[in-house]
This record gives sequence, structure tokens and C-alpha cells, in this order.
Amino acid sequence: MNAEERCGARTLASRVGTRADAWSTLKSSPGVHTRVNAARKNACATSGCSKRPPAGESRYSTVIGAQKEIAPDDPPHSTLAKTALHLIARYDSLRLQTYRDREHHGDRIRLAPIGSATALRFDDVGYFNKVYSPDESAARRLPEIEMFYQGCSFGCELIGPIEGSGGEIGRACRDRGWAPGRRYAWLHAPMPATTELHPPTVFRIRPPEMEQRASFLLTYLRAFEAQPDRFDAALRNMRHLFHLRELEFLMAWHGNQPAGIGMLYRAGKTALLCAGATLPEYRRRGCHTALVAARIRLAREQGCEEIFASAIPDGQSQTNMHRAGLRTVGATAAWRLDPDTRL
Repeated sequence: MNAEERCGARTLASRVGTRADAWSTLKSSPGVHTRVNAARKNACATSGCSKRPPAGESRYSTVIGAQKEIAPDDPPHSTLAKTALHLIARYDSLRLQTYRDREHHGDRIRLAPIGSATALRFDDVGYFNKVYSPDESAARRLPEIEMFYQGCSFGCELIGPIEGSGGEIGRACRDRGWAPGRRYAWLHAPMPATTELHPPTVFRIRPPEMEQRASFLLTYLRAFEAQPDRFDAALRNMRHLFHLRELEFLMAWHGNQPAGIGMLYRAGKTALLCAGATLPEYRRRGCHTALVAARIRLAREQGCEEIFASAIPDGQSQTNMHRAGLRTVGATAAWRLDPDTRL
């Protein structure tokens, strides 16, 4: 599998009404940062969204691996989870636009809004074939979505709204032959509430020097277990990422040997942990934890006020992020459309 196939916004009004209104406000905002409103302060407080639910509440459900309980339909958490989804969509869109423009992939890369959803397509890299849908309206646009991916050998993945919404997308996808996909957990922490992590480690974390950029990319590809025959194409595309001011790069070293990599996406005063991975021989030794902590410190030093991330539920990445002070604020179920299904 190609490395890209394996991978890892918000100026809000002081009051947010419905979830759809929250998303509309989010997408129309010029930036992706700013104030935490009163409702979110009540929900998250200063402990990083770690308040226990009120006694007697029966609709709260435990998020597996989280250090707290959350309500999937709680407006502050729903808004935070949607913000995380929106940031991931922006990060993937930025990479695709960069590859398309710098490597002249206009005939193989497409990005399109489909209603409130964002659809991405890269005929060379199946990871990017995703539809990020913040609400249930994509259920009524499935024929249009299927047409968008017609002729692509990879099919696509629809990453739907936060769990706890109406389930319209799930019913529509089943009716049209889509298959259940993976689940995604969305994480968040206001920056003052993140843990001051300085884990004891044998790894040194620092940005790659100019002459180490090739080593960074090769470590990235190896850590994500890319197929060696795809290295050349991936390197041609990914080398252009170093020129994007929205991205920061960190590399973990064990002595003189590269051990892992981590990237940070910044949008205004909001940061997203992305593309963190460790080489197989250095896993379970604290390298990923050190990379998470280093990226959080970097975001804080650059003036970011909060940080978001995504992870596979119950995975080691989610556990490491919880230790660093992030909290799971929602989860999303995805749906897969195989290339030979209704295409």
C-alpha cells in the first residue's frame, strides 16, 4: 500500500445553533481559530474537557480509550469534532492541490464540493479518494458522488457526520451497496490544558535540515510501510510539501539513525497533528509519544490556542494523545465504495 494510502478552522460565533449552522459558520469563516464560547468553556473548562457528566444523566456514553465520558450529541463536542473533520479535509486538500499544481497532475487529481461535502480524487493514490461530509445531506448526493469517482481503480471512502446524528447516510449507503469502513476518533485540547509532556526518551526530536529532507521523506515512506516501487512517485510529490508555510516537520533520531517523523498543520491559531509514524524497529519504545509531545510544544510556541487530531479508535496513537492531554470529542463511521460497485 502506498504511504499516502495508510495515513495521519474554526472562527465560531459566540453562539452556535444547530449542527448544520455550526458547520456553515465554520466553512464561511476566513480563519480557523479564535474564541472558545461560553458553552464550550462550560463543557471543557480548564482541564481539557475532562469534566465528569452531571449525575443522573443517562445519555452519556463512554468513549473507548478516553479518560472521560462524552455525549455524542452534546453541541460543544459535536462542534469540536466537526472542526477536526474540517481540518483534516483542508490538510488533505492542501496536499492534493500542491501535487496537482507542482507536478502537473491536473488530469489525475480532482477536488470538488458536493453539497456541503468535500470530495477528493487522486487516480494514482487511493488514500486521497475521500468524501468528507459534515452532515447527513450527502445521503441524498450519493449518485453524484459515485459519478465523481467513476473510472477510478480505487473506489472511495465516505467519512460521514459525527456518530449520534440521524444515520441517514448509513441507510442510504447500505441501500446502494456501500460497505462499512473504518471508524475515526476526533481529538481536541485547548492549548493551556495540554499536558506539559517531557517524556524520558532516547530519541532526539528536531526539524530536518535542508540536506535531511530526503531522509525525512524516506523515513515517512518506510514508517507508513509504503511499497518500495511507489517511492519515486511519492518522493516527487511530497518534496513540494516543505515549501508550504502551513506545515511543520519534525524528525526523531536514535543516535545517528532516523526513527520516526511527525508533521503539524497550522491554520491561524489552530493546529492539527498529522502524519506521525515510527519505523518498525523503533515502535513501542516511546518514539511516537515523544513526537506527539514535541509537536504540541511547537504549536504552543507558535501561538496556537488549541490542537486537534484524528486516530483509529483504541489504537496506540489515540492512547498517546490522551496521555498528552487531548480528549476524544467524537467519532465517525466511514463507508467504502469499491470500484466495481455501481461505478
